Amino acid sequence: MYIPFELIDRGMVSSDQLVQALRHQVALRKPVGQLAVDNQMMRMGEVFDVLAQQRDLAQSSDTRLPFGRVAIQMGYLNRAQLGELMLQQLDQTPGVDEVLVDEGVLDAEVLVGPRRARPDSNDVSGQSA
Repeated sequence: MYIPFELIDRGMVSSDQLVQALRHQVALRKPVGQLAVDNQMMRMGEVFDVLAQQRDLAQSSDTRLPFGRVAIQMGYLNRAQLGELMLQQLDQTPGVDEVLVDEGVLDAEVLVGPRRARPDSNDVSGQSA
């Protein structure tokens, strides 16, 4: 995530603009439960079961466990499936730089220099081609 901080350092965005863009980015992220249904790994009723269990656990311990962890505990997903869903979630969520452009904070041409392509999800080395 070097890009957002580089943009702040260069005076191209304020920290408030970055925080707003990050909030917007999180709001755009598709929930793991929805991805599980879309990929036919879970049925909607199972997603509701997990959400209810999350709520019950949060009420009893003041700790909200992540959806994927609860789905695994309940036997609806395994770790490999959750990993696949999380990669899809990451892949489908726009980068914060894209959000800043969409919000009109930055001009897309400005990002050509400092912007690096995200690593290909099929490239296990984490390096882009």
